[in-house]
Amino acid sequence: MEPFLGSGAVFFNVQALLQPAHALLWDTNAELIDTFLAVRDEVDELIEVLRRHREQHSESHYYEVRAQTPKARAQRAARLIYLNKTGFNGLYRVNSRGLFNVPFGRHLNPRIFDEDLLRASSAALQKAELHPRDFRDLASVARKGDFIYFDPPYHPRSKTSYFTSYTVGSFGEKDQRDLAELYAKLDQRGCLLMLSNSDTPLIRELYAGFHVHHVSARRTINSNSEKRGPISEVVVLNYHPAASQPPASQPEVADSARIYTRAGDRGQTQLVGGPRVAKSAQRLECLGDVDELSASIGLACALLRDTPTSGDTARLAAWLGRLQDQLSGLCADLAAPPGGKTRIAARHVTALERNIDAWTRKLPALRAFIRPGGSPAAACLHLARTVCRRAERQVVRLAREEPVSGPIVPYLNRLSDALFVAARCASQLAVRQDIPI
Repeated sequence: MEPFLGSGAVFFNVQALLQPAHALLWDTNAELIDTFLAVRDEVDELIEVLRRHREQHSESHYYEVRAQTPKARAQRAARLIYLNKTGFNGLYRVNSRGLFNVPFGRHLNPRIFDEDLLRASSAALQKAELHPRDFRDLASVARKGDFIYFDPPYHPRSKTSYFTSYTVGSFGEKDQRDLAELYAKLDQRGCLLMLSNSDTPLIRELYAGFHVHHVSARRTINSNSEKRGPISEVVVLNYHPAASQPPASQPEVADSARIYTRAGDRGQTQLVGGPRVAKSAQRLECLGDVDELSASIGLACALLRDTPTSGDTARLAAWLGRLQDQLSGLCADLAAPPGGKTRIAARHVTALERNIDAWTRKLPALRAFIRPGGSPAAACLHLARTVCRRAERQVVRLAREEPVSGPIVPYLNRLSDALFVAARCASQLAVRQDIPI
């Protein structure tokens, strides 16, 4: 999925390498989407109109075409391609009325179109679904396992680099914050996410806790030619690329052919990238409790399979599975030396709060303490809640003795509340009533 399609460079590369069965391509620029649709569905007519533009190309023809508003899709698409290939610096820009206003470019011999490339692009787009839609609509469309690439208008690096008008509306700070909120929501859903943006304090703040990679990119549009050149940008991922997987959090079992290694027979184990410590160490107590917590949640997921199937049952099981994934990251944070990048961040605490609120709205109001139990899955989640409280106490004790990375204590605190709500939901899904005490 690409909700900021632009040139479609990433789509065409992914299509060539992986040939996905389906692609969803969006952009709020309706004229751009129209152009892609013409390439996909009317490539012969498009090429014919572009041939005429090539034959008549001149500065006067450029401004004549720029002033036109063709009605046929192939003609509109040919107009956009022609103006893009012959305008100043290949820039796309519209004014407040939505009219293309880029001046004529001084190209010696512009290559207005490549017929073979257009036909290849048409073939690549055959399985793509194209719509002029806003990125926020992905919240109701994206599913676990979807790969989504975000390439929004970049956040300005300075007060003078404010151009974000690829369409009539601009893309301001509120849009950047809305996008970051959607990114976090889709991360919780299990989507695979990649985002490009400028390297600014706001962007670093919005995506703290994700994998932020700094890259150098050359930019050619600047009123001062001396300032055209490499600038710092970021690529934000919510996953580790296959070529850069982090080291295993349990080096003693790195050899998958051997279940036992005898390395811990003397009552010690090794932390990731650190020294060997006694298995009675407080940090190991924390790791053991979090491991037990994840196993308890896993048992609840298995028991949910015996609950009558419904959409809410599947969503609850999927949410619990994501919590287990987060607990794996939390274990890695506990096992690694303090001070490095953490997998659990403040956004995970915020996401837990949002999920607690969302699931609570599905439940009857609570006016008294309730007896732990209900359905088998609910009883297991109540048990997981108590293990979570114990893990929280152990981490608090550890934090008094040595540094703890990331917001682990707030996360475990919210998680115990989330598990309580999940237990009530599991009972309701099994048509069991809360028993007050």
